[in-house]
Amino acid sequence: MGSPEVGGCDEVFGAIWLYLDHEAPPRTCTELEAHLAECQSCQRALRFDQRFKQLVRRCADPGPVPSGVIESLRIRVEQIVRTDPPSQPA
Repeated sequence: MGSPEVGGCDEVFGAIWLYLDHEAPPRTCTELEAHLAECQSCQRALRFDQRFKQLVRRCADPGPVPSGVIESLRIRVEQIVRTDPPSQPA
């Protein structure tokens, strides 16, 4: 994975929502998928974000969300993902 977009877990965390929203460039998607195939921590973050976005869609007001709220939620989610170690395989 050599592009500046995806070099490691931090870059994956920064690009996951673009990926989930189908807004990431094809090369970035390919690199994210390659990283996700090997990284359990990022797989868990992806699953969390997928579920989070599903719940928000189901519960949210259909009106526009203020950008400050989005950034606050993103920061909180990233903090949780970074502090919650991946589960170890049995």
